[in-house]
Amino acid sequence: MGLQFEVDRWTDEYLTMRDPWFPLLAMLVVLLAAWLGVFGPMPNGFVESLRHWQTLVGAGVAVLAASVAVWNTTRSLAHAKTLEAERRLR
Repeated sequence: MGLQFEVDRWTDEYLTMRDPWFPLLAMLVVLLAAWLGVFGPMPNGFVESLRHWQTLVGAGVAVLAASVAVWNTTRSLAHAKTLEAERRLR
């Protein structure tokens, strides 16, 4: 009985959407794929202008990836802390 309660609480806690970034990014990927499928490759002017900003775009992607890693690690550590606190109370 106790294990089932823990599993139910865990699934309820993690299946609720608290952060809409993943669905937004997924929609962006789908829209980009649709753009490339319907209209073909991006215009040459767009690619040339983007080439000048390549370093900044790469740095932005790296900062975004690092922030996602920090957010997930912080969340994981907070969850481990609450689990340990609950374990010590037993």
